[in-house]
Amino acid sequence: MIDKEEIAKYKKGILIVLGILLLLYLPSIHTFLQVNLGRKFRVYLAEKPSSYKEAKKMALEDFQLEEIPFIQERDISGYDFENAIIYFDPSRKVFDSATYLKLIGRVFVVCLGQQRLYYGTFWTYKIAHGTDTIIAIPDRQGIKIEPGYFGMNEKFSALVHDEDIRKRIGTIQKLR
Repeated sequence: MIDKEEIAKYKKGILIVLGILLLLYLPSIHTFLQVNLGRKFRVYLAEKPSSYKEAKKMALEDFQLEEIPFIQERDISGYDFENAIIYFDPSRKVFDSATYLKLIGRVFVVCLGQQRLYYGTFWTYKIAHGTDTIIAIPDRQGIKIEPGYFGMNEKFSALVHDEDIRKRIGTIQKLR
């Protein structure tokens, strides 16, 4: 028969082994939690305002967004921060010519979790909007975020190259 001292030794041994295993898997657990519980990168289409001119008159917090995001993390195969291009996973079929034609002129909002970072418009040519604007135009396998015709310089760069977005996209290993 096993006495209480032996049972206590076994319990202690099991706890030590579990502690060692936990320490070995802690980085994996941490990464898993960061990816699955972190603030997700999403791009929503706005129901209101319906045009960029209306958007200029509204605060970003007052935009009414569609319930389902237009672009979700699972739709992205990579994010090129240097050139501000969001590449789509071809198997997801997020974006094609017909979809893009329907989106011309639509306002979008880039979010990280519940935080709204910036907005812009889907368009075909930079000349379509003047200064202080952000537009999204089609790129081979995704969309390219660009400043309006005359550009936004530092403001554009600070918005599009947001360090929190870079960290999130890097965490989910889709940073190019």
